[in-house]
Amino acid sequence: MSSTKGIDISYYQKGIDLKKVKQAGYRFVILRAGYTGISSGTQKAVDSSFNGFYKQAKAAGLGVGAYWYSCANSYAKGKAEAEFMINHCLKGKKFEYPIYIDVEEKK
Repeated sequence: MSSTKGIDISYYQKGIDLKKVKQAGYRFVILRAGYTGISSGTQKAVDSSFNGFYKQAKAAGLGVGAYWYSCANSYAKGKAEAEFMINHCLKGKKFEYPIYIDVEEKK
């Protein structure tokens, strides 16, 4: 049985060389598409490295998935986050790996 290696990255890994990631044996990246601000719980933003990482990953031959860092604490807020991600991050792009909602906050 073989395993497929991947990494998740966001703005905090800016400067990473995705060609070297591919050469190191990784097959995919899961990119942070964006996030909802923890302080407000409603302000949504595209990760400033998302589009660049997407282009680099595709050029390097890596499969791509994405995630949204969520702070939603209601159905309406979760729906608004998902709609924002679809309309401002995912539209027009092709993904080989899943799209995730990352829930870490206890709010």
